[in-house]
Amino acid sequence: MKIIVVSFLSVAWTAAFLCILPASLAADSTFDCLLSGSGPLLVLDQNYGYTAYKNTTMADGTRFDARKARWNFSNYGTPKQAYPIELALKKQICWSGGLVEGTMSASLSWSDLYHSALGGNGAAFHIGSGGSLPADVPTPNCTVDGIRIHNAWDGIRASRISPNWTVRNCWVTHNRDDAVENDAYNEGTVEDCLFDGVFVFMSCRGPSYTDADRAKVIVIRNTLVRMQLFPGPIDGRNVDMGHGFVFKFHGLDGPKLLIQNCIFMTEEPTFLNPDIDGVPTPHPDCANNTFVWLGQGEYPGPFDDSWTIVKDRSVWDNAKQDWINRHPDVARLDFDPEPDVTSASTGPSSARLNLAEPHGLCGIELVAPNGRVVYRGNTAAHGTGEALQALPAGVFIARMRAADGTVRSSAVVSRAIGEH
Repeated sequence: MKIIVVSFLSVAWTAAFLCILPASLAADSTFDCLLSGSGPLLVLDQNYGYTAYKNTTMADGTRFDARKARWNFSNYGTPKQAYPIELALKKQICWSGGLVEGTMSASLSWSDLYHSALGGNGAAFHIGSGGSLPADVPTPNCTVDGIRIHNAWDGIRASRISPNWTVRNCWVTHNRDDAVENDAYNEGTVEDCLFDGVFVFMSCRGPSYTDADRAKVIVIRNTLVRMQLFPGPIDGRNVDMGHGFVFKFHGLDGPKLLIQNCIFMTEEPTFLNPDIDGVPTPHPDCANNTFVWLGQGEYPGPFDDSWTIVKDRSVWDNAKQDWINRHPDVARLDFDPEPDVTSASTGPSSARLNLAEPHGLCGIELVAPNGRVVYRGNTAAHGTGEALQALPAGVFIARMRAADGTVRSSAVVSRAIGEH
């Protein structure tokens, strides 16, 4: 058996007395994608470097546990791996975790990366068919949950027939083109993500466009987006530094954008056409959004009444740190800030308390997706080894409880059939 388990289960917990454990409390939502289905579980737990993972033959509903996996990305020079992860041709796919780190120099311009002989297109995570794959086979209802992406070209791309995609709990930084590319106009949802430094946040600008596409809705909730300046020249324009549109649409025309409880920030308007750089097609139910504008004068682009424009950078800084605090299990690079889970809010994901101080923790329980407790024990009497041996193949919520029965930490764990 192969055991994939979050770090707190491997700690030698101690407690002074036995606990009587109550039934259940909610776990952090990151990686809940693993719990939502009953399809096969595949565990990816290696450093795959520039070796791509491409799967078009998995069963419908397959759940990928990639929390310990990492890949390198490069769309420039050699070695080149511009599509490290591709999933297509099946439905209800769940992908949890993973880290994709680009190796392109920060000094390379947008034009170097895309237009030069050494450059080209690419995406860190690619949903849907493309290239030699059949164009008419859909990849519906794919969920990407809790992936960490840094220094890629496109971050997450939904191609061709990939309706109802979901991107949640994801952390994307230093993204050189579209953080989310949706040029096939698929309906989808971005939920509780951090995009901290992107050239374009979302692209919906494919070659063909119909009235049916205008009627579609893209949902963006509880998400943070910071635009970042990148070196030029950019797409034939001789600019020293710049970024593209927040939403790269056909001008002010595109699918409806239902944006709620989001914070966006930029320090300068786009060098392209700042008069249309805002929210081009707001849905009437947009609500409670904040735009942090750090440039001169008034922001030139269009925003509906759901947005409040402020000039205080601390609004962004505080929201970013809170997101990091609430997502302690998303993969991290060496330079990433660490979470302070003692100060996390009760925002879109459930807050968790400090795991570094286990005093008074004495109960562990493992809960199946149907809510049934499959193991309950005391860490002082039994340690954590018994809990791991009691874990059958599958995906579970693991909870550590204090003496008074309150949950002090919770996370998704999985055990899959594999090598010993």
